[in-house]
Amino acid sequence: MTRRILLLLAMVGVGASGLHAQELVRIESRVVSVSGDSIYLDRGRQAGVAPDDRVVLYPPGSATVDAVVRDVSKSTSRAELSPGSGAVPVGTRAEILVPKERLEAKEKPANPEPATPPSPSGVGPAPPQHPPWTHPPENWVQDSPLLAQAFSSSSGGRAADREPQFSGRVYWQMNDTLDRQNGQRQYLFGSLGSDLHLEHPFGRAGSFDFQTDVFHNAAILPDAPDDSSTTLSVRRLSYFEGGTPDDPTRWEVGRFLQHEFPELGTVDGVDWSRRTQSGSRFGANVGGMPDPFIGMHDSQDSQASLYGRWVADRSGRLALGGAYQNTWHEGKQDRNLFLGTLDYVPRPGFSLRSAVWVDYYGAGDTIKSHGFELTELQTQAFWSFMKSGGFGISLSHRRIPELLRDEFPITSTDLIKHGKYDRVGVNGWHALGEHTRLSARADLWQDQSDNGLRGEVGMAWRDLLYRRGEVGVAVFTVDGSFSSGEGLRLSASKTFDRAFGTLAYELATFDQPGFAGTQSTLAHHDLFGSLDLDLGKKWSLSILGDKRFGDQQDAYTLGLLLQLRF
Repeated sequence: MTRRILLLLAMVGVGASGLHAQELVRIESRVVSVSGDSIYLDRGRQAGVAPDDRVVLYPPGSATVDAVVRDVSKSTSRAELSPGSGAVPVGTRAEILVPKERLEAKEKPANPEPATPPSPSGVGPAPPQHPPWTHPPENWVQDSPLLAQAFSSSSGGRAADREPQFSGRVYWQMNDTLDRQNGQRQYLFGSLGSDLHLEHPFGRAGSFDFQTDVFHNAAILPDAPDDSSTTLSVRRLSYFEGGTPDDPTRWEVGRFLQHEFPELGTVDGVDWSRRTQSGSRFGANVGGMPDPFIGMHDSQDSQASLYGRWVADRSGRLALGGAYQNTWHEGKQDRNLFLGTLDYVPRPGFSLRSAVWVDYYGAGDTIKSHGFELTELQTQAFWSFMKSGGFGISLSHRRIPELLRDEFPITSTDLIKHGKYDRVGVNGWHALGEHTRLSARADLWQDQSDNGLRGEVGMAWRDLLYRRGEVGVAVFTVDGSFSSGEGLRLSASKTFDRAFGTLAYELATFDQPGFAGTQSTLAHHDLFGSLDLDLGKKWSLSILGDKRFGDQQDAYTLGLLLQLRF
């Protein structure tokens, strides 16, 4: 208990050391690859991303997940998930929180405009000289606002002049793991995917969106037949239109992740919503629910949802959301889910997000008690300070819902009835100078039968041993259900003209209660490296390698990610 208290106090000290808040801007991104607690995003230094930026992930059908950017290349970045986070699949929508002043500095022109010459009278600047008009005056309707045509983005006015725009990316990734412990086993995973968008196809404020992957898995085992499979997954195929201030009605049809409440999952159907003048939204959708597994095949499940989100003003600093989802499995009533959300940004540099899931169980449910149950609670608060640091705290509570739908790989009735997972975590970083950064995090968790902790404290130095690079060291402790121990991590990274490389080594010693002899204490080593290559304006290649060795470990992993953006 003393160790846990010290970890939390250390975290509070790191977070409280910041003095000045800064305004943050959200950069839209997607998860392109996942490796353990690391996720790879399709935005990098070119978009203004930097190490220590916070990431908010929106995995389909679950609560938002927090992550922190650790490494950045020109067009990609690697972020580290918060401990205890749920699964984050490839393709998950993400928002990277970047200081506004960084983007403004990035967008400033290299050569400032020359000073305005003085006026002929010598008092004040001279009025600017307007070039000759090159276009005849537009027709203007007296009943319309003077600037309606210039700023219209709906189907009225000049919206028909919108040119279709095609954008997206195509990517190929591969991971090959060779495990030589107790016999040689090989595991292959590869995918070929696309994320395509055709905006304004009819000269209107709308878009066709198409996201798909072809996954290939293979296992080559010494004492069993080889196993392989290839799966096509269509993650999105839809068209939406509207939802802008001057076109307040939004509708979408096809397969899509629910727009207003992604926590409610993917739908094969139609969604309608309406935006009020103040920015609040309300709507409804209905349709089938594809399987929540890798292929996302059609299932025997369907749903209907009603939702609304109230915003206090146009700034969006305070927003309260609520939704109700009713699902059916093979025509039978399944889930009655109530969802509530809170987004609060009272001032630049601070944000609070919270989401609550409440299930209602009736006469058709046999495991849970009749009535309402708090199924899930997720709360995250984050403070960002002017170049001096950041501090965050998160709380989570999870129960397993009783469902007819085969969504969770759980067969134990007792686990559905009594299973739970609670966690409180704090994390932060503080700049000790222009080139030195202190970071720390701690997490306390408890489930239906055990409790434990994870904590880490690290230091990083930029441009210490070489220019355009960083070296770091961190110590960590883990107290889990099956093993506990401490470890050390050394890391280094460097930016080249058209590449970015990282190298890390980790040593950890774990005690395993209930084991005797050589199995009572295990020493694990992990050597990890990655290289991001800029292959031109549109192409990029990421290479990663991982070697795990030590007691009861002997495995290699090679990963590749090739992307084409257009």
